[in-house]
Amino acid sequence: MIRPAIVSALVILGCSLAGGRAVAADALDAAVTLKGVDLEATMSFMDGKPTPVTARLIADLIDPAQAGVSWGAGAFPKGAKKDVCFQYRLAFKQPVAIGTMIARMDTRWTRSFTFFSLKPDAPFPGDPGKDDHWEKLPVVLNHGGHEVAFPPGFETRALLCTEMRGWYRSTMHKWGLLKARLHNITPYAVPQAEQAPLGWDPNSVIRGGSWRNAG
Repeated sequence: MIRPAIVSALVILGCSLAGGRAVAADALDAAVTLKGVDLEATMSFMDGKPTPVTARLIADLIDPAQAGVSWGAGAFPKGAKKDVCFQYRLAFKQPVAIGTMIARMDTRWTRSFTFFSLKPDAPFPGDPGKDDHWEKLPVVLNHGGHEVAFPPGFETRALLCTEMRGWYRSTMHKWGLLKARLHNITPYAVPQAEQAPLGWDPNSVIRGGSWRNAG
C-alpha cells in the first residue's frame, strides 16, 4: 500500500490523456526492480572499505511502495579526529532509464551529502574513490528528501551517494527511482486551518504528515 504522504507529495511534470483517462496512476512506477540490480557491485563503503548488502534490503530500498529501511555504511569511529567518508553504490545489470530519484538519509549530524551517476564512458561499476568516473547530480534537499528530476532520456548503470560525517552512524532509508519525471510541490503549499488548544498542527501536511481535524 502506497502511503498517502508520498502520493500527495508528487505531481507529474508532464502527462498526456488517452481515452479521457490521465496516466497519473502510473506516476509511482519503479524505474528498476531487484531483478535489474547488480548485487555483486552494489555495496556500501566506509573510507573506501566495501561491505556487501542483502537482496531483501535493496528490494525494499528501491521499491516506492515500501516504507523506509536502514542501509548502514558504518559508524563514526570513537576517538576519530577527522570526518569519515561513507558511500553507497547502487549498480544495475543494464543501463536504466530514470525519471526521478527520491532518496532519504539520516541527516542528523551529517556534514554533507552528494549524489552522482556513473559516466557513460567510465568502467563499470565505477570506483567511488575516482571522481572522473562520476557525474555530480543536481540534487534538491526537500523536507528531508534528496530529489532529482532527470532530463528526458537520462539513463545510467550506477548511482553513488557520498556522505561526509563527523559523528554517529551513516544510514540510508530510501532510494526510490521512478520512471516518470516528477517534482514535489507540497513544500510550496500553505495550509490553512484553525488550530485550537490541543489541536493538530496544520503545517504537518507540508512536512509529509497527514491532515487531521477536530471532531
